[in-house]
Amino acid sequence: MGKHTGRRVVRTSYFGGIAVREIRDGYYLADFMRDGNRTRKAFGSLNDAKIWCQAKTVELKNSGTSALTIKDALRVEVAAAVKKLAGRATITEAVDFWLSKHPAGNQEPWDATARRYLAAMREGGRRDCSLHDKNIKLNILAEALANAPTVTLDKADIEAAVRTLAPARGWSPRTADMYLGAGLTLLRFFRGEGRRMHRQDETPPATWSADRIRAMMHQAETVAPGSVAALAVMTFAGIRPAEALRLTWESVDIERKTISLMGEVTKTRTTRHVDMAPNLLQWLTRYKGEGPLVRSAGGFRGDRERIMQAIGIEEWPNDVLRHTAATMMYAKSGNVNHVCQQLGHVGGANVFLKHYRGLAPRPAEVEAFWKIVNKA
Repeated sequence: MGKHTGRRVVRTSYFGGIAVREIRDGYYLADFMRDGNRTRKAFGSLNDAKIWCQAKTVELKNSGTSALTIKDALRVEVAAAVKKLAGRATITEAVDFWLSKHPAGNQEPWDATARRYLAAMREGGRRDCSLHDKNIKLNILAEALANAPTVTLDKADIEAAVRTLAPARGWSPRTADMYLGAGLTLLRFFRGEGRRMHRQDETPPATWSADRIRAMMHQAETVAPGSVAALAVMTFAGIRPAEALRLTWESVDIERKTISLMGEVTKTRTTRHVDMAPNLLQWLTRYKGEGPLVRSAGGFRGDRERIMQAIGIEEWPNDVLRHTAATMMYAKSGNVNHVCQQLGHVGGANVFLKHYRGLAPRPAEVEAFWKIVNKA
């Protein structure tokens, strides 16, 4: 069988050395290479492609002849620079780096940046001892850095300064690291990369004492018995309020001593199984029912108001029962990962310790908490 001859022949024209192919009717493609870079441009007519090619030819010619205006001495210097760079950077990149280290005009010196930083620390409520310590470190670094413009300095400069200062001043490795940290912190501040400073001392999440929890649960038995089970799982299992309000008794397995929270119940939309502590098992056995643990969210809010009035408090801090449970669970087991799994907390150990642990309670307080049972 002979060769297939039905394939359309692509016609090619050249304008100023640039090829233009007729891909199909009304579609012309200009195609050329320059310094290893390929350029393609489509046109609706051959005449439009021709005009563009002629303009591009003039542009290329002008860029080529402009190089002839460079003096021979400069050509030699450029060639030497390219040889030294050895492909590690372009000449433009090398020039940009040099300019960053030698800016024109008056630039803020290190000590001026330090003063701005200390003022920001003071405004942020940092303690006087912290300000004094940072001021000493930054002043010593200023001398070693010749108080150079901050914009010209980088991490390598700070490291070099610390390496020079450490043996001369007899610093230990830990002291040297502290000076390095102070210097790098100032650089981040100058570049707008510094961490947010706390304006106030950080406070742990609100928790309630064992006595307050006992009073709350026992008063609930009297004034809000319909919400006792929900309060128990919040307090002794750390279940979120919204999860407890969606929970049904079908998820509570008294025999296996577990509470199964399905994806439609949990905040994270994932299933988890929570172990019952002995006192929680006692509460749920006593108040075992059918259907949802509480009749409605509105009914639960009303019950909570009655409990607050009964125990004489005006505020019910957000998630206070979950925070209390997390604190007591961690104090009892010391196993962060297990507590996070029980709580359905996925933020990691550091986030847990920051937001849920609260103040470390005394052993007697922990023991009293886990012995709270119903009055009957």
